[in-house]
Amino acid sequence: MSFIDVDLVKYGSETVDTAFTPLLEPNLWAAKIFQDGITFTSKYEVTEAGQIAVRKLGNPASANTSQSLDFTHTSTADSLIPINFDVHIRRSEKIYELVEQARVSGKGAQKMDMVVESAGEEFQETAIQKLAEQATAGSVTTVIDGSTYTIKKAIIDARKELRENKARPDVLICSTDSYALLLELSGKEYIPNANEDVLRTGVLGRIYNMNVFENEFLGDLEDTGGAGVDESIDFVMYDHDAYSVLSRLIGLRLMPAIDFVGSYAQYHSTHAFKVSNADRVLKKLSVVSGI
Repeated sequence: MSFIDVDLVKYGSETVDTAFTPLLEPNLWAAKIFQDGITFTSKYEVTEAGQIAVRKLGNPASANTSQSLDFTHTSTADSLIPINFDVHIRRSEKIYELVEQARVSGKGAQKMDMVVESAGEEFQETAIQKLAEQATAGSVTTVIDGSTYTIKKAIIDARKELRENKARPDVLICSTDSYALLLELSGKEYIPNANEDVLRTGVLGRIYNMNVFENEFLGDLEDTGGAGVDESIDFVMYDHDAYSVLSRLIGLRLMPAIDFVGSYAQYHSTHAFKVSNADRVLKKLSVVSGI
């Protein structure tokens, strides 16, 4: 088996020793932008169950009968919104005792952290995927090219469409491409946050009274709208109170292995992702024909 391509360093005809640093190179993880009370709500969590039903009361129509002294009676029906715990995130990593004893870096201590971080990244990826799947496609599908149709105009059009639905958007999640265009508005309509605020909250800035986030996974959520048509998601704009995310930790443990000498670092959680009102959640699609 090769060892660093078997290119041993030599001084003249003599080889040198190889030493391992006790420090490990960290993995890179996606930004944690989905946070309770900022980009989603968990207010419907009331009890332990596999499914939670939210009752939505009907909205009676108003009647302006200023010249009449009689009431106009209406009868509206309720609707039920199911929130299902149907997403499971599981991770299990082997830690071999022989390898642990033979390494100065002792990476086993970091295995559990890696398992938790990996599960957290899957949560973030699933959260944006479920949000995009359940969001309402905006009526404007013009490609944002930065000149004839700008990111500023796209945001204004999307916000107008949501406000006409009586929604109050307070979150804007951009793909990396869209956020790069948004940076050109820095100091104008878009107000970036200080670095310490970004690290603390994940909010990159604000535009038109909305918290702005950048998501690494959003640009990959492309779908084919039909023959010769390609759709990509530029951003999702919504009211965070309309996106419910519920989470339960099933187990986080370091347990002895039974089929080898060592242990397992294991993580298991279950989650529910639900857009409770699609009229308050809009995704901006760019449709390119003739592909």
